[in-house]
Amino acid sequence: MRVLLLSGLGLLVACGPPHSLTGDGGETTQDGGMLPTTLAELQAFARSGAYLSWPAEPAPHRSQGPHGGTVRTFVNPSLYSSLKAGGQSHPSGSMVVKELHSGAEITGYAIDVKRRDGEWVFFEGFLPSLDQYLFVGTSNLCANCHRPGKDFVLTSPDALP
Repeated sequence: MRVLLLSGLGLLVACGPPHSLTGDGGETTQDGGMLPTTLAELQAFARSGAYLSWPAEPAPHRSQGPHGGTVRTFVNPSLYSSLKAGGQSHPSGSMVVKELHSGAEITGYAIDVKRRDGEWVFFEGFLPSLDQYLFVGTSNLCANCHRPGKDFVLTSPDALP
């Protein structure tokens, strides 16, 4: 177990082995695109808005989880296909981007990525720095909340077009 000191938030206890916030990165998706798995890659991906063309919930709505405020979820095409097919396990390269809103303003992002090795990367960051949380694997704070989902994905296919 490791303990992280978060500015203004006190202590956060995370289970499992420590993981690099920079990592090796450089993973590619099945269609040859880059799969963001490091802190820098996830920060850049969130800021790029590249997810905006993905299937998404129709509008922001009140969060039912720990993210607070209002949220809007986007899923990449491979995860969308898996969700709509009722998949119990999702393919490597699956991604979820949850915009975190306060009123009409985006205040942060939560991104989940399933790596080639089948491990999930869980990221949550708040603007302007987007550097608050990054966990790898399924024994950590984020995975504990996502565990009830199908392969750690809580988004219902019914919430998507």
